[in-house]
Parts: sequence; C-alpha cells; structure tokens
Amino acid sequence: MQKCLHSTSWLTPKEVNFLLRDYVMKQGYEQINYTNFAADLYQIRFELADSRIMDINLEQIDKVIL
Repeated sequence: MQKCLHSTSWLTPKEVNFLLRDYVMKQGYEQINYTNFAADLYQIRFELADSRIMDINLEQIDKVIL
C-alpha cells in the first residue's frame, strides 16, 4: 500500500503520510478497508486545509482566502 500511495501523482506527500499514519493507527498494517478511501481522503484534505488556515495571520487571511 505504501508503494502504491507514494507512486501516484494525485496525492501530495502530506496526504500520503497522513493516510498511511491514519490507516496504521485505525486498522493496522494487515487489513485496510479500501471502500472508505474517498471519505478518508476527503477528511484528510479537510484537516490539512483547516490546519493551514489556522496557521495564517489574521491580518493576512483576507488576502489568502480571497
């Protein structure tokens, strides 16, 4: 799975690392439920966007969002 995720150009390195860590913590190395991949990816992208917004200075947030 790690090789597959790292070889795709559709995911950023942060998304790959977050997915791998999340899957290992939830399900372990042996069993991974691929049917929930789209929902897991959406959740990870939301969390990454949320953390990026939280890192922005409030005086500059209007320039970044708009």
